[in-house]
Amino acid sequence: MSDSARLVLWILAGAGGTCALTGLVFLSIRAIGYRLSPTHLKVTWFGIPVRRVRLDNIRHIGNKPVAWAERWGSAPLDPGRLLVIRRKRGLFKNFVITPARPYEFRFSMFQAIKALTGESLRATEWEVPEMPSAGNPSPEAPPASKEELKR
Repeated sequence: MSDSARLVLWILAGAGGTCALTGLVFLSIRAIGYRLSPTHLKVTWFGIPVRRVRLDNIRHIGNKPVAWAERWGSAPLDPGRLLVIRRKRGLFKNFVITPARPYEFRFSMFQAIKALTGESLRATEWEVPEMPSAGNPSPEAPPASKEELKR
């Protein structure tokens, strides 16, 4: 076998290995799942629990992306599935997950937290503030002219 044929064979083997490794990493990320127990949120990998967060350690649950967080995303390219869990204690206060149905999962977490602690999280953490329309300014907006001050 010539040196050029051997080089082509090594390049093809390297490319095939890289594709196989990329596929395994993708399948590994897609195998991350989330389960609720009566006391914990469990992150599973191929069905094996790898991380737990106590439900009584959760301060609030939102969907606003954060820079610093412990990330356990099963769909890293789908920002619509993002849930940011803010914890009371821990090195990383923010814990990011991407469940398949984030609204339903969030509601289930609210119910589990209320059953465990007896207190409910604030419902306003999820709402997006509405922008005031041009014809109907918000009451907090400063007056645009002196005439509006006289009214």
